[in-house]
Amino acid sequence: MAGLADRAGFVRITFLAEWGDLSQLATAGLAARYDAPLSVFVGALAALLLIAALAVFVGSKLITRLPLRLVRRTAAVLFAAFAVLAAYEAVSAFVAT
Repeated sequence: MAGLADRAGFVRITFLAEWGDLSQLATAGLAARYDAPLSVFVGALAALLLIAALAVFVGSKLITRLPLRLVRRTAAVLFAAFAVLAAYEAVSAFVAT
């Protein structure tokens, strides 16, 4: 079982990874538009919990059926592809202005 320090590290990393996320900006926009911050918060929290649970479930199933090395390499390739795509879109938007 993970210790308190491990859990605190997980919370810190998740917080930093999600800071400025598009869903965070959408949540702020919904809260401002509908003047119902509590309802928007509950909906956003429920969505985050469901997505995280789905990721854990699918990840645990993948790891039992596929070699860990393959899962890690596939994740690395996907993250690199997303980084290249994000950089291309950023440069394209910058050049277009």
